[in-house]
Amino acid sequence: MALLSTNHRIRLDLGTYCNLGCPSCFRYVQTKDYNKENNTNLPAHPYLNKHWVTIEKVKKWFPESFLKKRVNNVTFDGATSEPSLNSDIFDIVDYLSPHVEKLEMSTTASTRNPEWWYKLGKTKLYPTFSIDSFKPNNNLYRINSNTEKVVENMRAFTAAGGKCELKHIMFKHNQDEIPQFTQFAEEIGAKYKRVAANEFVDKDSYEVNSHGKKYILEKNTLVERNEPYRLQGNKKTPQEWCIITTDTKSIIIHALGVVYPCCHIEGEFFSFYSDYFAHGDPKPKNRQHNPRIYDDFIHKIEAQGGIKTISLEYHTMEEIMNTKFYKFGLQYSWRIKSNETCMNCKNWKYYID
Repeated sequence: MALLSTNHRIRLDLGTYCNLGCPSCFRYVQTKDYNKENNTNLPAHPYLNKHWVTIEKVKKWFPESFLKKRVNNVTFDGATSEPSLNSDIFDIVDYLSPHVEKLEMSTTASTRNPEWWYKLGKTKLYPTFSIDSFKPNNNLYRINSNTEKVVENMRAFTAAGGKCELKHIMFKHNQDEIPQFTQFAEEIGAKYKRVAANEFVDKDSYEVNSHGKKYILEKNTLVERNEPYRLQGNKKTPQEWCIITTDTKSIIIHALGVVYPCCHIEGEFFSFYSDYFAHGDPKPKNRQHNPRIYDDFIHKIEAQGGIKTISLEYHTMEEIMNTKFYKFGLQYSWRIKSNETCMNCKNWKYYID
């Protein structure tokens, strides 16, 4: 199967900086070798807060000919960064806009000022804004966020004519605020979306350590529908439900240009190759670090020459998708039950109302 066709969605992290300390973000959770207490006070892992994607990088990684032929959507992900902090974002938006149908962004909007967001509202960009709570001192998940600032910035964005979505990640501490979220979304003309936090797939609560204060984040009690991930439906094999082959055809790209096979294991790749992201050393951690991920993915990448073979800094997207890992290794892994990562993906629960 040719993984690179047409109408792909590029999910690009525009950097590795973020101004918030969300406790389940894999800036903290997926780096347990560094942060063993889920402590959002700690300095970020050494491979974070080092990189921004510049307009020059975007032009190199995504030539106009590639965009026109292969891509219909580019989303600035917030996997390890807050995209609005990227100083080149307006140049990047201007470059991409003529060549893609959709241009989207995940953001907390607890950055910049209303004038900046008003200017962004004049562009093609469609952001998904996230607010934790409208109550004072209730930002228990989006730590360091300022709700008043976010509201002010969102009003400025929509006043400029910008279209957007307001996402309400539901926990027990904010589940009673549906009327406030609904009213605010209606006021500014935003689409409102409720999503139950997926951190609670196998637990009902977890402890957070923030600014010397420990407290418990709890699962919401209103949305109980544990529906299968919406891309999977009744599909039977990883080949049918993998995001790289389904209707979205998502391609996940790190701020250093590394092309990941899957958003669900992005943090695991960070952890294995943390020395590469921090210091440029491409040698991964040994198998004992995570035998399952190593056997399912890392050893295949190492067998073809290492992480640089799947980086846009060294190869084009066409070359990467024609490597042994993407052309054969990944697709072969879909057909064998020993690949626990891909086989278990169908069991991942995504909560949505």
